[in-house]
Amino acid sequence: AAAEAAAAQAAARVNKAIIFTIDASYSMNQGFGGDEGDNTRMNSARENLLTILDEHIKDGDSISVITFADDVRADVPATIVTPHNRQRLREKAEQACRARGATAFYDALVASAEMLDRHATSNNEGQPRWIIALTDGEDNRSRKSVHETVRVLRWSKSAPDLLIIGVQLLDETKPHMEQLAATTENSKFIDASGGMDSLNDAFEEVAELIAE
Repeated sequence: AAAEAAAAQAAARVNKAIIFTIDASYSMNQGFGGDEGDNTRMNSARENLLTILDEHIKDGDSISVITFADDVRADVPATIVTPHNRQRLREKAEQACRARGATAFYDALVASAEMLDRHATSNNEGQPRWIIALTDGEDNRSRKSVHETVRVLRWSKSAPDLLIIGVQLLDETKPHMEQLAATTENSKFIDASGGMDSLNDAFEEVAELIAE
């Protein structure tokens, strides 16, 4: 009876689709400054991503990991999480968080929306879809402009909500983040301008938002 109740509860829950879109530019290897020790932005981002995967991604949810530097890579293509593949997906997500180049943020957001669009069907209509994007700098490699990226997000058939975590961004970069976060009602720019604690707080806010 307990197993049947658990199965019924799982069936009643609406599965979500999440793409982690992570900055893999070399600046992510920098520390936070001050007395934060040797921990880097990338190490902290990786730890927080894995915490969300462990604690807030349920079996039946779909996850993807896209990283961006000079290029955009789908390190973990859209995959339904099961008890059998969870550990393997976790390992692939962990391995993906390695710095390698510059910053093609807008192109990565477009690739994220396109991946969600490819998996949007009548069967999963109404499914919550989130792009959780983290960046620590101004885009300097994308072919798409911020305006073109906003347009892609607005017209995306999967209608994803975008949560941007900005790690110690320059003030002149933040208005672009606000533009992108205005594409849907539930999208948000989370300004993690402080040290490691502010990045941890930003991921905690993300966890709360995707759990609603």
